[in-house]
Amino acid sequence: MFARIFLVEDEEELLAYCAERLRETGFSDIVAFRNTVNIVQEIEARLDRPAILVSDFFVSPSPLSRYLPELRAKGVNLPVVILSGKCRPEQLNDLALHCQLSGMFVKGIEPALLMSQLAKHLAELNEYANDAFHTYQMRKEVALFLRDYPQAQDRSAMLALLAFKSVKELEDDLPKNRLYGLQKALTAFLGREDVARRYAVLNESLLKYQRSNPELFMP
Repeated sequence: MFARIFLVEDEEELLAYCAERLRETGFSDIVAFRNTVNIVQEIEARLDRPAILVSDFFVSPSPLSRYLPELRAKGVNLPVVILSGKCRPEQLNDLALHCQLSGMFVKGIEPALLMSQLAKHLAELNEYANDAFHTYQMRKEVALFLRDYPQAQDRSAMLALLAFKSVKELEDDLPKNRLYGLQKALTAFLGREDVARRYAVLNESLLKYQRSNPELFMP
């Protein structure tokens, strides 16, 4: 499946040219933005299929360095490619360090060459975009599953069970019937399709909760 392209560019002619050339290479689903008003919400609302973000660095009212961290904080892990001509190295390095970037292209070169290089790079990112989409969907599914287990004791026991500890090893922390209930729920949740990703995302979510609430996990 070709990924949806979120194309953020305030130069109208370049925006239209990029969209047209990308459609010619197979990326037919393009959502174009000439500004970044409510862009985090706009992108979130369209994450129903694999996607790649291609964005100028400086677009008003919020540059990429401001809105990308918001997207990442919401768990949106789609590939991001910068298409810009004014970005300073220190700005790029800081964003890449904290927000994971998948490439940068300079707008100053001849447009046809620029689009040829960009389209080739996006084609190479397409598989990654599909994988990122399925991981994002799995995170939402895990969040729904964990809503039924808000207590730190339950989540701590789940972490231990995911680490292959037995119910007997955990009986000092929770009643046996509760532990068996958690074990049954985990088995049912992990027993669906895409088991490896399901296990990894659930474990990641539990560890993140533990790091965010260390006082609840202290013996």
